[in-house]
Amino acid sequence: MASDPFGDLLRQMPSIAKAVNAFTSESVQQEAFRAFLDALGPSSAESDEGQGRKSAQGKTIPSPKARKGEKTEVPRAEPAKRVPTTEIVNTMKQRDDFKSISDKVLHKRDVWNKIRLVLYFAGGPMTSREIASVLNGLELKTDQPAVSNKLKQHHADVIASGVRKKGLPTRYKLSAPARNDTQTWLNETLK
Repeated sequence: MASDPFGDLLRQMPSIAKAVNAFTSESVQQEAFRAFLDALGPSSAESDEGQGRKSAQGKTIPSPKARKGEKTEVPRAEPAKRVPTTEIVNTMKQRDDFKSISDKVLHKRDVWNKIRLVLYFAGGPMTSREIASVLNGLELKTDQPAVSNKLKQHHADVIASGVRKKGLPTRYKLSAPARNDTQTWLNETLK
């Protein structure tokens, strides 16, 4: 009985996805995914015309053939690794000036200032759900839709990871001018 290369690929996909998602750079994830596919060897699904995509080494990687009525989708890695929200909460709480931050920023009504403070301390892109998680970890009642709406209102101050697509969360980070403004605002607020 001959082996089914596509079936083998499907059985190995969870471990491949886990290994690929360990990388934070999308380009590195794509290259790792191609390397894993190359390592699986040639497929019997390759057509006579040699249709498929080229790997980094120039080999043709065949597209799997779909059964009638099935869609074929190439699995893709998540765009970025999940942000460790608990670490951000702990880092903020361990600051010497946390009491002042809490009194002058976190326990005020301005949600945007809370969001930009979280983005400032995170240092990297975060989803609205991750921002809400940090705020909830700081014992502030906040939900993801409220954070998302504020991010939309202040779109000029944040850089989004791309166009919003169903199933893919958008990641936000402060723009360079907004980051500088936040630094100045924070210094003035904590005086």
